[in-house]
Amino acid sequence: MSKKIPIDPEAAALVVKEQTEAFRRKFGRDMGPQDPLFFDPDADRPLPLSDENHEKLIEEMTTVMEETGIHPAHIYAFRKTGRMVSEESLDRLSPAELKEWHSALREYERKTERENKAVELCFVMRARAGGKKASREERLASGELAIAAMYALEDGVSSFAMEGVFLNGWLALTVNRLGIAGSAQSIRERLGSQAKELRDLLNALDRELGPVEWDETMRRHLAKVETARKEPGTWLGRPPVSPERAEKEMDAAAEFLGYAMTNCSVPEIPSSAVESMLLRAWLRMRVLNDHSPEEFFQRLDRHWPEVLEQVDSWVVRAVHPFVQ
Repeated sequence: MSKKIPIDPEAAALVVKEQTEAFRRKFGRDMGPQDPLFFDPDADRPLPLSDENHEKLIEEMTTVMEETGIHPAHIYAFRKTGRMVSEESLDRLSPAELKEWHSALREYERKTERENKAVELCFVMRARAGGKKASREERLASGELAIAAMYALEDGVSSFAMEGVFLNGWLALTVNRLGIAGSAQSIRERLGSQAKELRDLLNALDRELGPVEWDETMRRHLAKVETARKEPGTWLGRPPVSPERAEKEMDAAAEFLGYAMTNCSVPEIPSSAVESMLLRAWLRMRVLNDHSPEEFFQRLDRHWPEVLEQVDSWVVRAVHPFVQ
């Protein structure tokens, strides 16, 4: 049985506040108990919304709720049912309306479970070139980073925010290992939000590697990942709703990464494995967010030791101006 998602009083209060203020501006009086919460803004008297205006209002309210950080389960149910349930409104809902609300919440839970499986699938570590396998330490670190991505998914934090914190985390460990104190932020600024230089390096390396003849097992894996990425409304590669929301998401994403880093701070997982997997996690998110072909990620992942060597050389060149 799925867990019960509690009613979110903040979400309900937000919807009611927005609508009562709009009602007061429109009709010059407070909303009464018999007035519709979602009213037709073009009518001279309080009337329920037409279907067209109702859809428009749902979109506007969804944006406000997303930017405010309302639990994504309640946003999903609001979009499905057109209503926001609060403790105060429970006695005004018919059994059918309340059932519809809870059904939408359960539907969201099932959707999230599918999304979590998709994230897990995306982070799976396949055999590398020559049949070599990733080390146990790398697998442990990668697993913790995958869990951080799942936390983000469940909390409504976008894959773009996770891409950013994975990149920041990798840079911090890399410059620390190289003994270049204080240069991580300088390199981050040089990379820019799109990390163009690093992406160009990886694109060039991918061209050098050339096409790969995948075996049947790998072809099935590629097909599963591509199917998950094409799922309507998927978290994989879905951007934040606004620049303001994107900025807020970074704090939450950093918190989730912090949990992963804490769990990686054990003798069994050396910092070199965490550093390597942070770069891989960033590339994983970058490919998803760019909507690049899945084979691009898998080709580079198959030759991960070579990728690490090339990127490490690039980092040394990139930080050179800051250590003169």
